[in-house]
Amino acid sequence: MISAGPEAAARDARRAALVGIADRLGAAAILLAHTRDDQAETVLLRLARGSGARSLAAMAPVTGRWRRPLLDLPREVVRASAEGLDTWEDPHNDDTAFARTRVRHGALPALVDALERQVQHRPNVVQCKGVMALQLWLEA
Repeated sequence: MISAGPEAAARDARRAALVGIADRLGAAAILLAHTRDDQAETVLLRLARGSGARSLAAMAPVTGRWRRPLLDLPREVVRASAEGLDTWEDPHNDDTAFARTRVRHGALPALVDALERQVQHRPNVVQCKGVMALQLWLEA
């Protein structure tokens, strides 16, 4: 899958590398570490880019060989669980040249601040994965 933009190009390159390694090792699945926070960011980015109802689908836990077993967990829980392990943090995660980073460090915190009371006291929860991820992230 070829996408436009530097973030998409980097994702495509990472995926190609992972598929190559998985093929070489005979792996049936490739595990990704996307969290509930990533899910909320994805929903907002897709909405902003005009994806419409597709935005609310967010990331699926399983897509072909790709598995996202951590989608229900907050990023801070995953990081705390990995303490003491040899992990890799993408340096682009703090580079505000990228839209996802601006959403992560700016838009989502602003949304939490702006909607905190309404989110805490809402009477109904929409049962859609993407919206649910965003709502759960806001409540965390």
